[in-house]
Amino acid sequence: MNDTPPYEELRKKVESLEGTVRQHLEDKKKLNEQVQAWHDTVDALNAAVWIIDKTFIVQYTNTITTKMFKCDENQILGKHCWEIVHGTDEPIPDCPVSHVKESLKRESTEIYFDNRWLEVVVDPILNPMGAFSKAVLIITDISERKRTEKRLERNEAILNSAQQLTKIGGWEYDARLHKMYWTDELYRLHGFEPQQFEYGSDKHIEFSMNCYPPKNRKIIRAAFNRCIQDGTPYDLESQFTKATGERIWVRTAAIPKYVDGQIVKIIGNLMDITDRKKAEARALAESERSRMFFSSVEDAIFVHPLKMEGFAPFVEVNDIACKRYGYTHAEFLTLSAPDITRKSDSLSHRRASHRKKLLEVGHLVFEAVHIKKSGEEFPVEINSNIISQGGEPYILAVVRDITERKKAEKERERLIRELKQSLSRVKELSGLLPICASCKKIRDDKGYWRQIEAYISSHSKAEFSHSICPDCMKKLYPDFVKSKDGK
Repeated sequence: MNDTPPYEELRKKVESLEGTVRQHLEDKKKLNEQVQAWHDTVDALNAAVWIIDKTFIVQYTNTITTKMFKCDENQILGKHCWEIVHGTDEPIPDCPVSHVKESLKRESTEIYFDNRWLEVVVDPILNPMGAFSKAVLIITDISERKRTEKRLERNEAILNSAQQLTKIGGWEYDARLHKMYWTDELYRLHGFEPQQFEYGSDKHIEFSMNCYPPKNRKIIRAAFNRCIQDGTPYDLESQFTKATGERIWVRTAAIPKYVDGQIVKIIGNLMDITDRKKAEARALAESERSRMFFSSVEDAIFVHPLKMEGFAPFVEVNDIACKRYGYTHAEFLTLSAPDITRKSDSLSHRRASHRKKLLEVGHLVFEAVHIKKSGEEFPVEINSNIISQGGEPYILAVVRDITERKKAEKERERLIRELKQSLSRVKELSGLLPICASCKKIRDDKGYWRQIEAYISSHSKAEFSHSICPDCMKKLYPDFVKSKDGK
């Protein structure tokens, strides 16, 4: 019996074997291509990729590793991973590879190496029995991310400090997800703690609304809804009661944020304006006191900015000034001192020397001639003072009408002038005059006895005319008197 297979059967077996070889070669080629593609992919990663065995010895590394650790492949392969990364003789206490060996799940850590921050992510490779066999390490340089995080942390700290200093809290409402987010300062302004609310919860809105007075809640909620619906921004002020019971004043404002023409967010802030409101109240009270003072003073009051030369327009005048000069308040605010002052006086008062003296002593009192809207001139006394408004120097001038005083001064001058003229016509006699008891002669300074008429004429401008008094007439001419009486 012939055991040799027929030719045809051998041919088929050879063809089958050749097919198997070809398939094997094709599979090997594909496998090599896949391995090469995997190597190319791993080499293209911007991270070091290692495969280590269960004793932590590096068996594989990609090309970027040599750049990251500044060494060639031979200095990495065959060494323990901690020798390369940490430069130690054994694993560090918090080694992620050691943790992976126990947990059999991904572990990660961040380390500082050669002035850089590296993130190490370790994934286990298990054998068919489910035990640890190998591990894959992916080491990424996260220095830029860490620097960005530091900048963000620093900026956030600055922002929080700025919000605390300015008492402004910010919020963001996601119009699509209906979520609300607050800054830490906004929680402080409400008197809440962040942990009281779920992050992003829209309950923030209801709790915030409860802090407003009932009459303002509808107004603020309506403004918030309009901002969401049609993008109308708002800026409102209201009283506000914190969760702690403290009452303050706040300013709440918001604007919409659009993406592709759709409102996606509402950005807003809440500012504590209590100090401003108190300052406004004080300013209002001070303004009212000033207004009452301005109205009660009988003198005209003018306020204008100080210029070293020339005059700035008036910024305030009182009612007396308007009444006395004939201008309205609005008209006065378009005028300056030269418009109501005689030109010669205005030229004198506008000089730098005048302003310098005013600054040195703080106030000056001087006279001038002012002009009414009608053109009538009248004399005034100006008490000019330096005051400060918003840190800038202003002149406050109290102007008194001295027309009557000037008339009185002129009358006094007239009387003095007339008195002097009268006195110039009289020579005053004073002292004791020695006079003869018999003949009535007067002894002068030189010892001569002179007739009284001559003495008085020499010591005054008086002149004498002679006559006889009734008594002497009887004594000297009795007959004449009798004949006269007998008629």
